[in-house]
Amino acid sequence: RSLGFKSKALDRALCVVNLLEQVQDSIEILTCSGSMGEDCFKHSGIRHRVVYCPEDRSHTQPSDTCSAVAALLEVGVDIILFVGGDGTARDICSVVGNKQPVLGIPAGVKMHSGVFAVTPKAAGQLVIDMIKGGLVSITENEVRDIDEEAFRSGVVKSKHYGEMLTPEEGRFLQHV
Repeated sequence: RSLGFKSKALDRALCVVNLLEQVQDSIEILTCSGSMGEDCFKHSGIRHRVVYCPEDRSHTQPSDTCSAVAALLEVGVDIILFVGGDGTARDICSVVGNKQPVLGIPAGVKMHSGVFAVTPKAAGQLVIDMIKGGLVSITENEVRDIDEEAFRSGVVKSKHYGEMLTPEEGRFLQHV
């Protein structure tokens, strides 16, 4: 951020929200406050309810991701949609394991895991297909991340961190 990086997470999430407006009468979104989700739905017609609020809304931590996922699991959801990269996928996997369908909306610096849609638009379309009863299966896909220390030395080493259940339809999911 100090070098001028601007996150595209909100724009990518809004792409999915705009698509989900097609099925807004069929869904209720359970989300987290502020930039962890609520901001995406403020100006949409989609019913949404906040189930988790981080202590510091301006700067969330991986522990907030884990707490948010735990709150969603406690309430009960059909699928967890998240925006981020492999680090976020690792955090979610540490709480969910392979007990709950999830789908990543790609917005991180790196995405080596098989739990991400290929684009935000593909993520939205995949969720719409699920809602409409399309031919979508649920499969286990790997959560992977690179060794940052090795990467700084010019070596790319990917490590397996677990598996999560993801909706799958051949055109929309990234391969490991």
